[in-house]
Amino acid sequence: DPTSTASLSRIFEAMSAHPDLVAGADRFDTAFMTHAQGRAVCKVGGEAIRGFAIRDVTGRALGLTLKVTDGAMRALHPACLALLAKLELIDQPQDLYKSTVDSSLNPFWRGKEQSWAGREATEIRVQIHHRI
Repeated sequence: DPTSTASLSRIFEAMSAHPDLVAGADRFDTAFMTHAQGRAVCKVGGEAIRGFAIRDVTGRALGLTLKVTDGAMRALHPACLALLAKLELIDQPQDLYKSTVDSSLNPFWRGKEQSWAGREATEIRVQIHHRI
């Protein structure tokens, strides 16, 4: 449907041009869209779900959705980045603690939770063991 395609393209362009208006400062969606430089957009939803629209060099679109089944956000960022790296859409740093791949995405590679006292309580690391 040409009308739907035009509408989706317009939304993609608006999100790409203004990622800060999609999610705000220091948020995964903003950092990812800024990193993508007009090639991809994403938006988080409730219950730990995130959708991506990615354009290849020919302009064709790829849609991805990732859902953390327990609905907790703690694993969503690292899982999204691990999936995108597995698909070779982004680079994965060799050392997540000393990475210089893209400093805007580095904080999102490791899922962390803090205790009520403000201490780091958990850390989540994602590994994909099968081929996609």
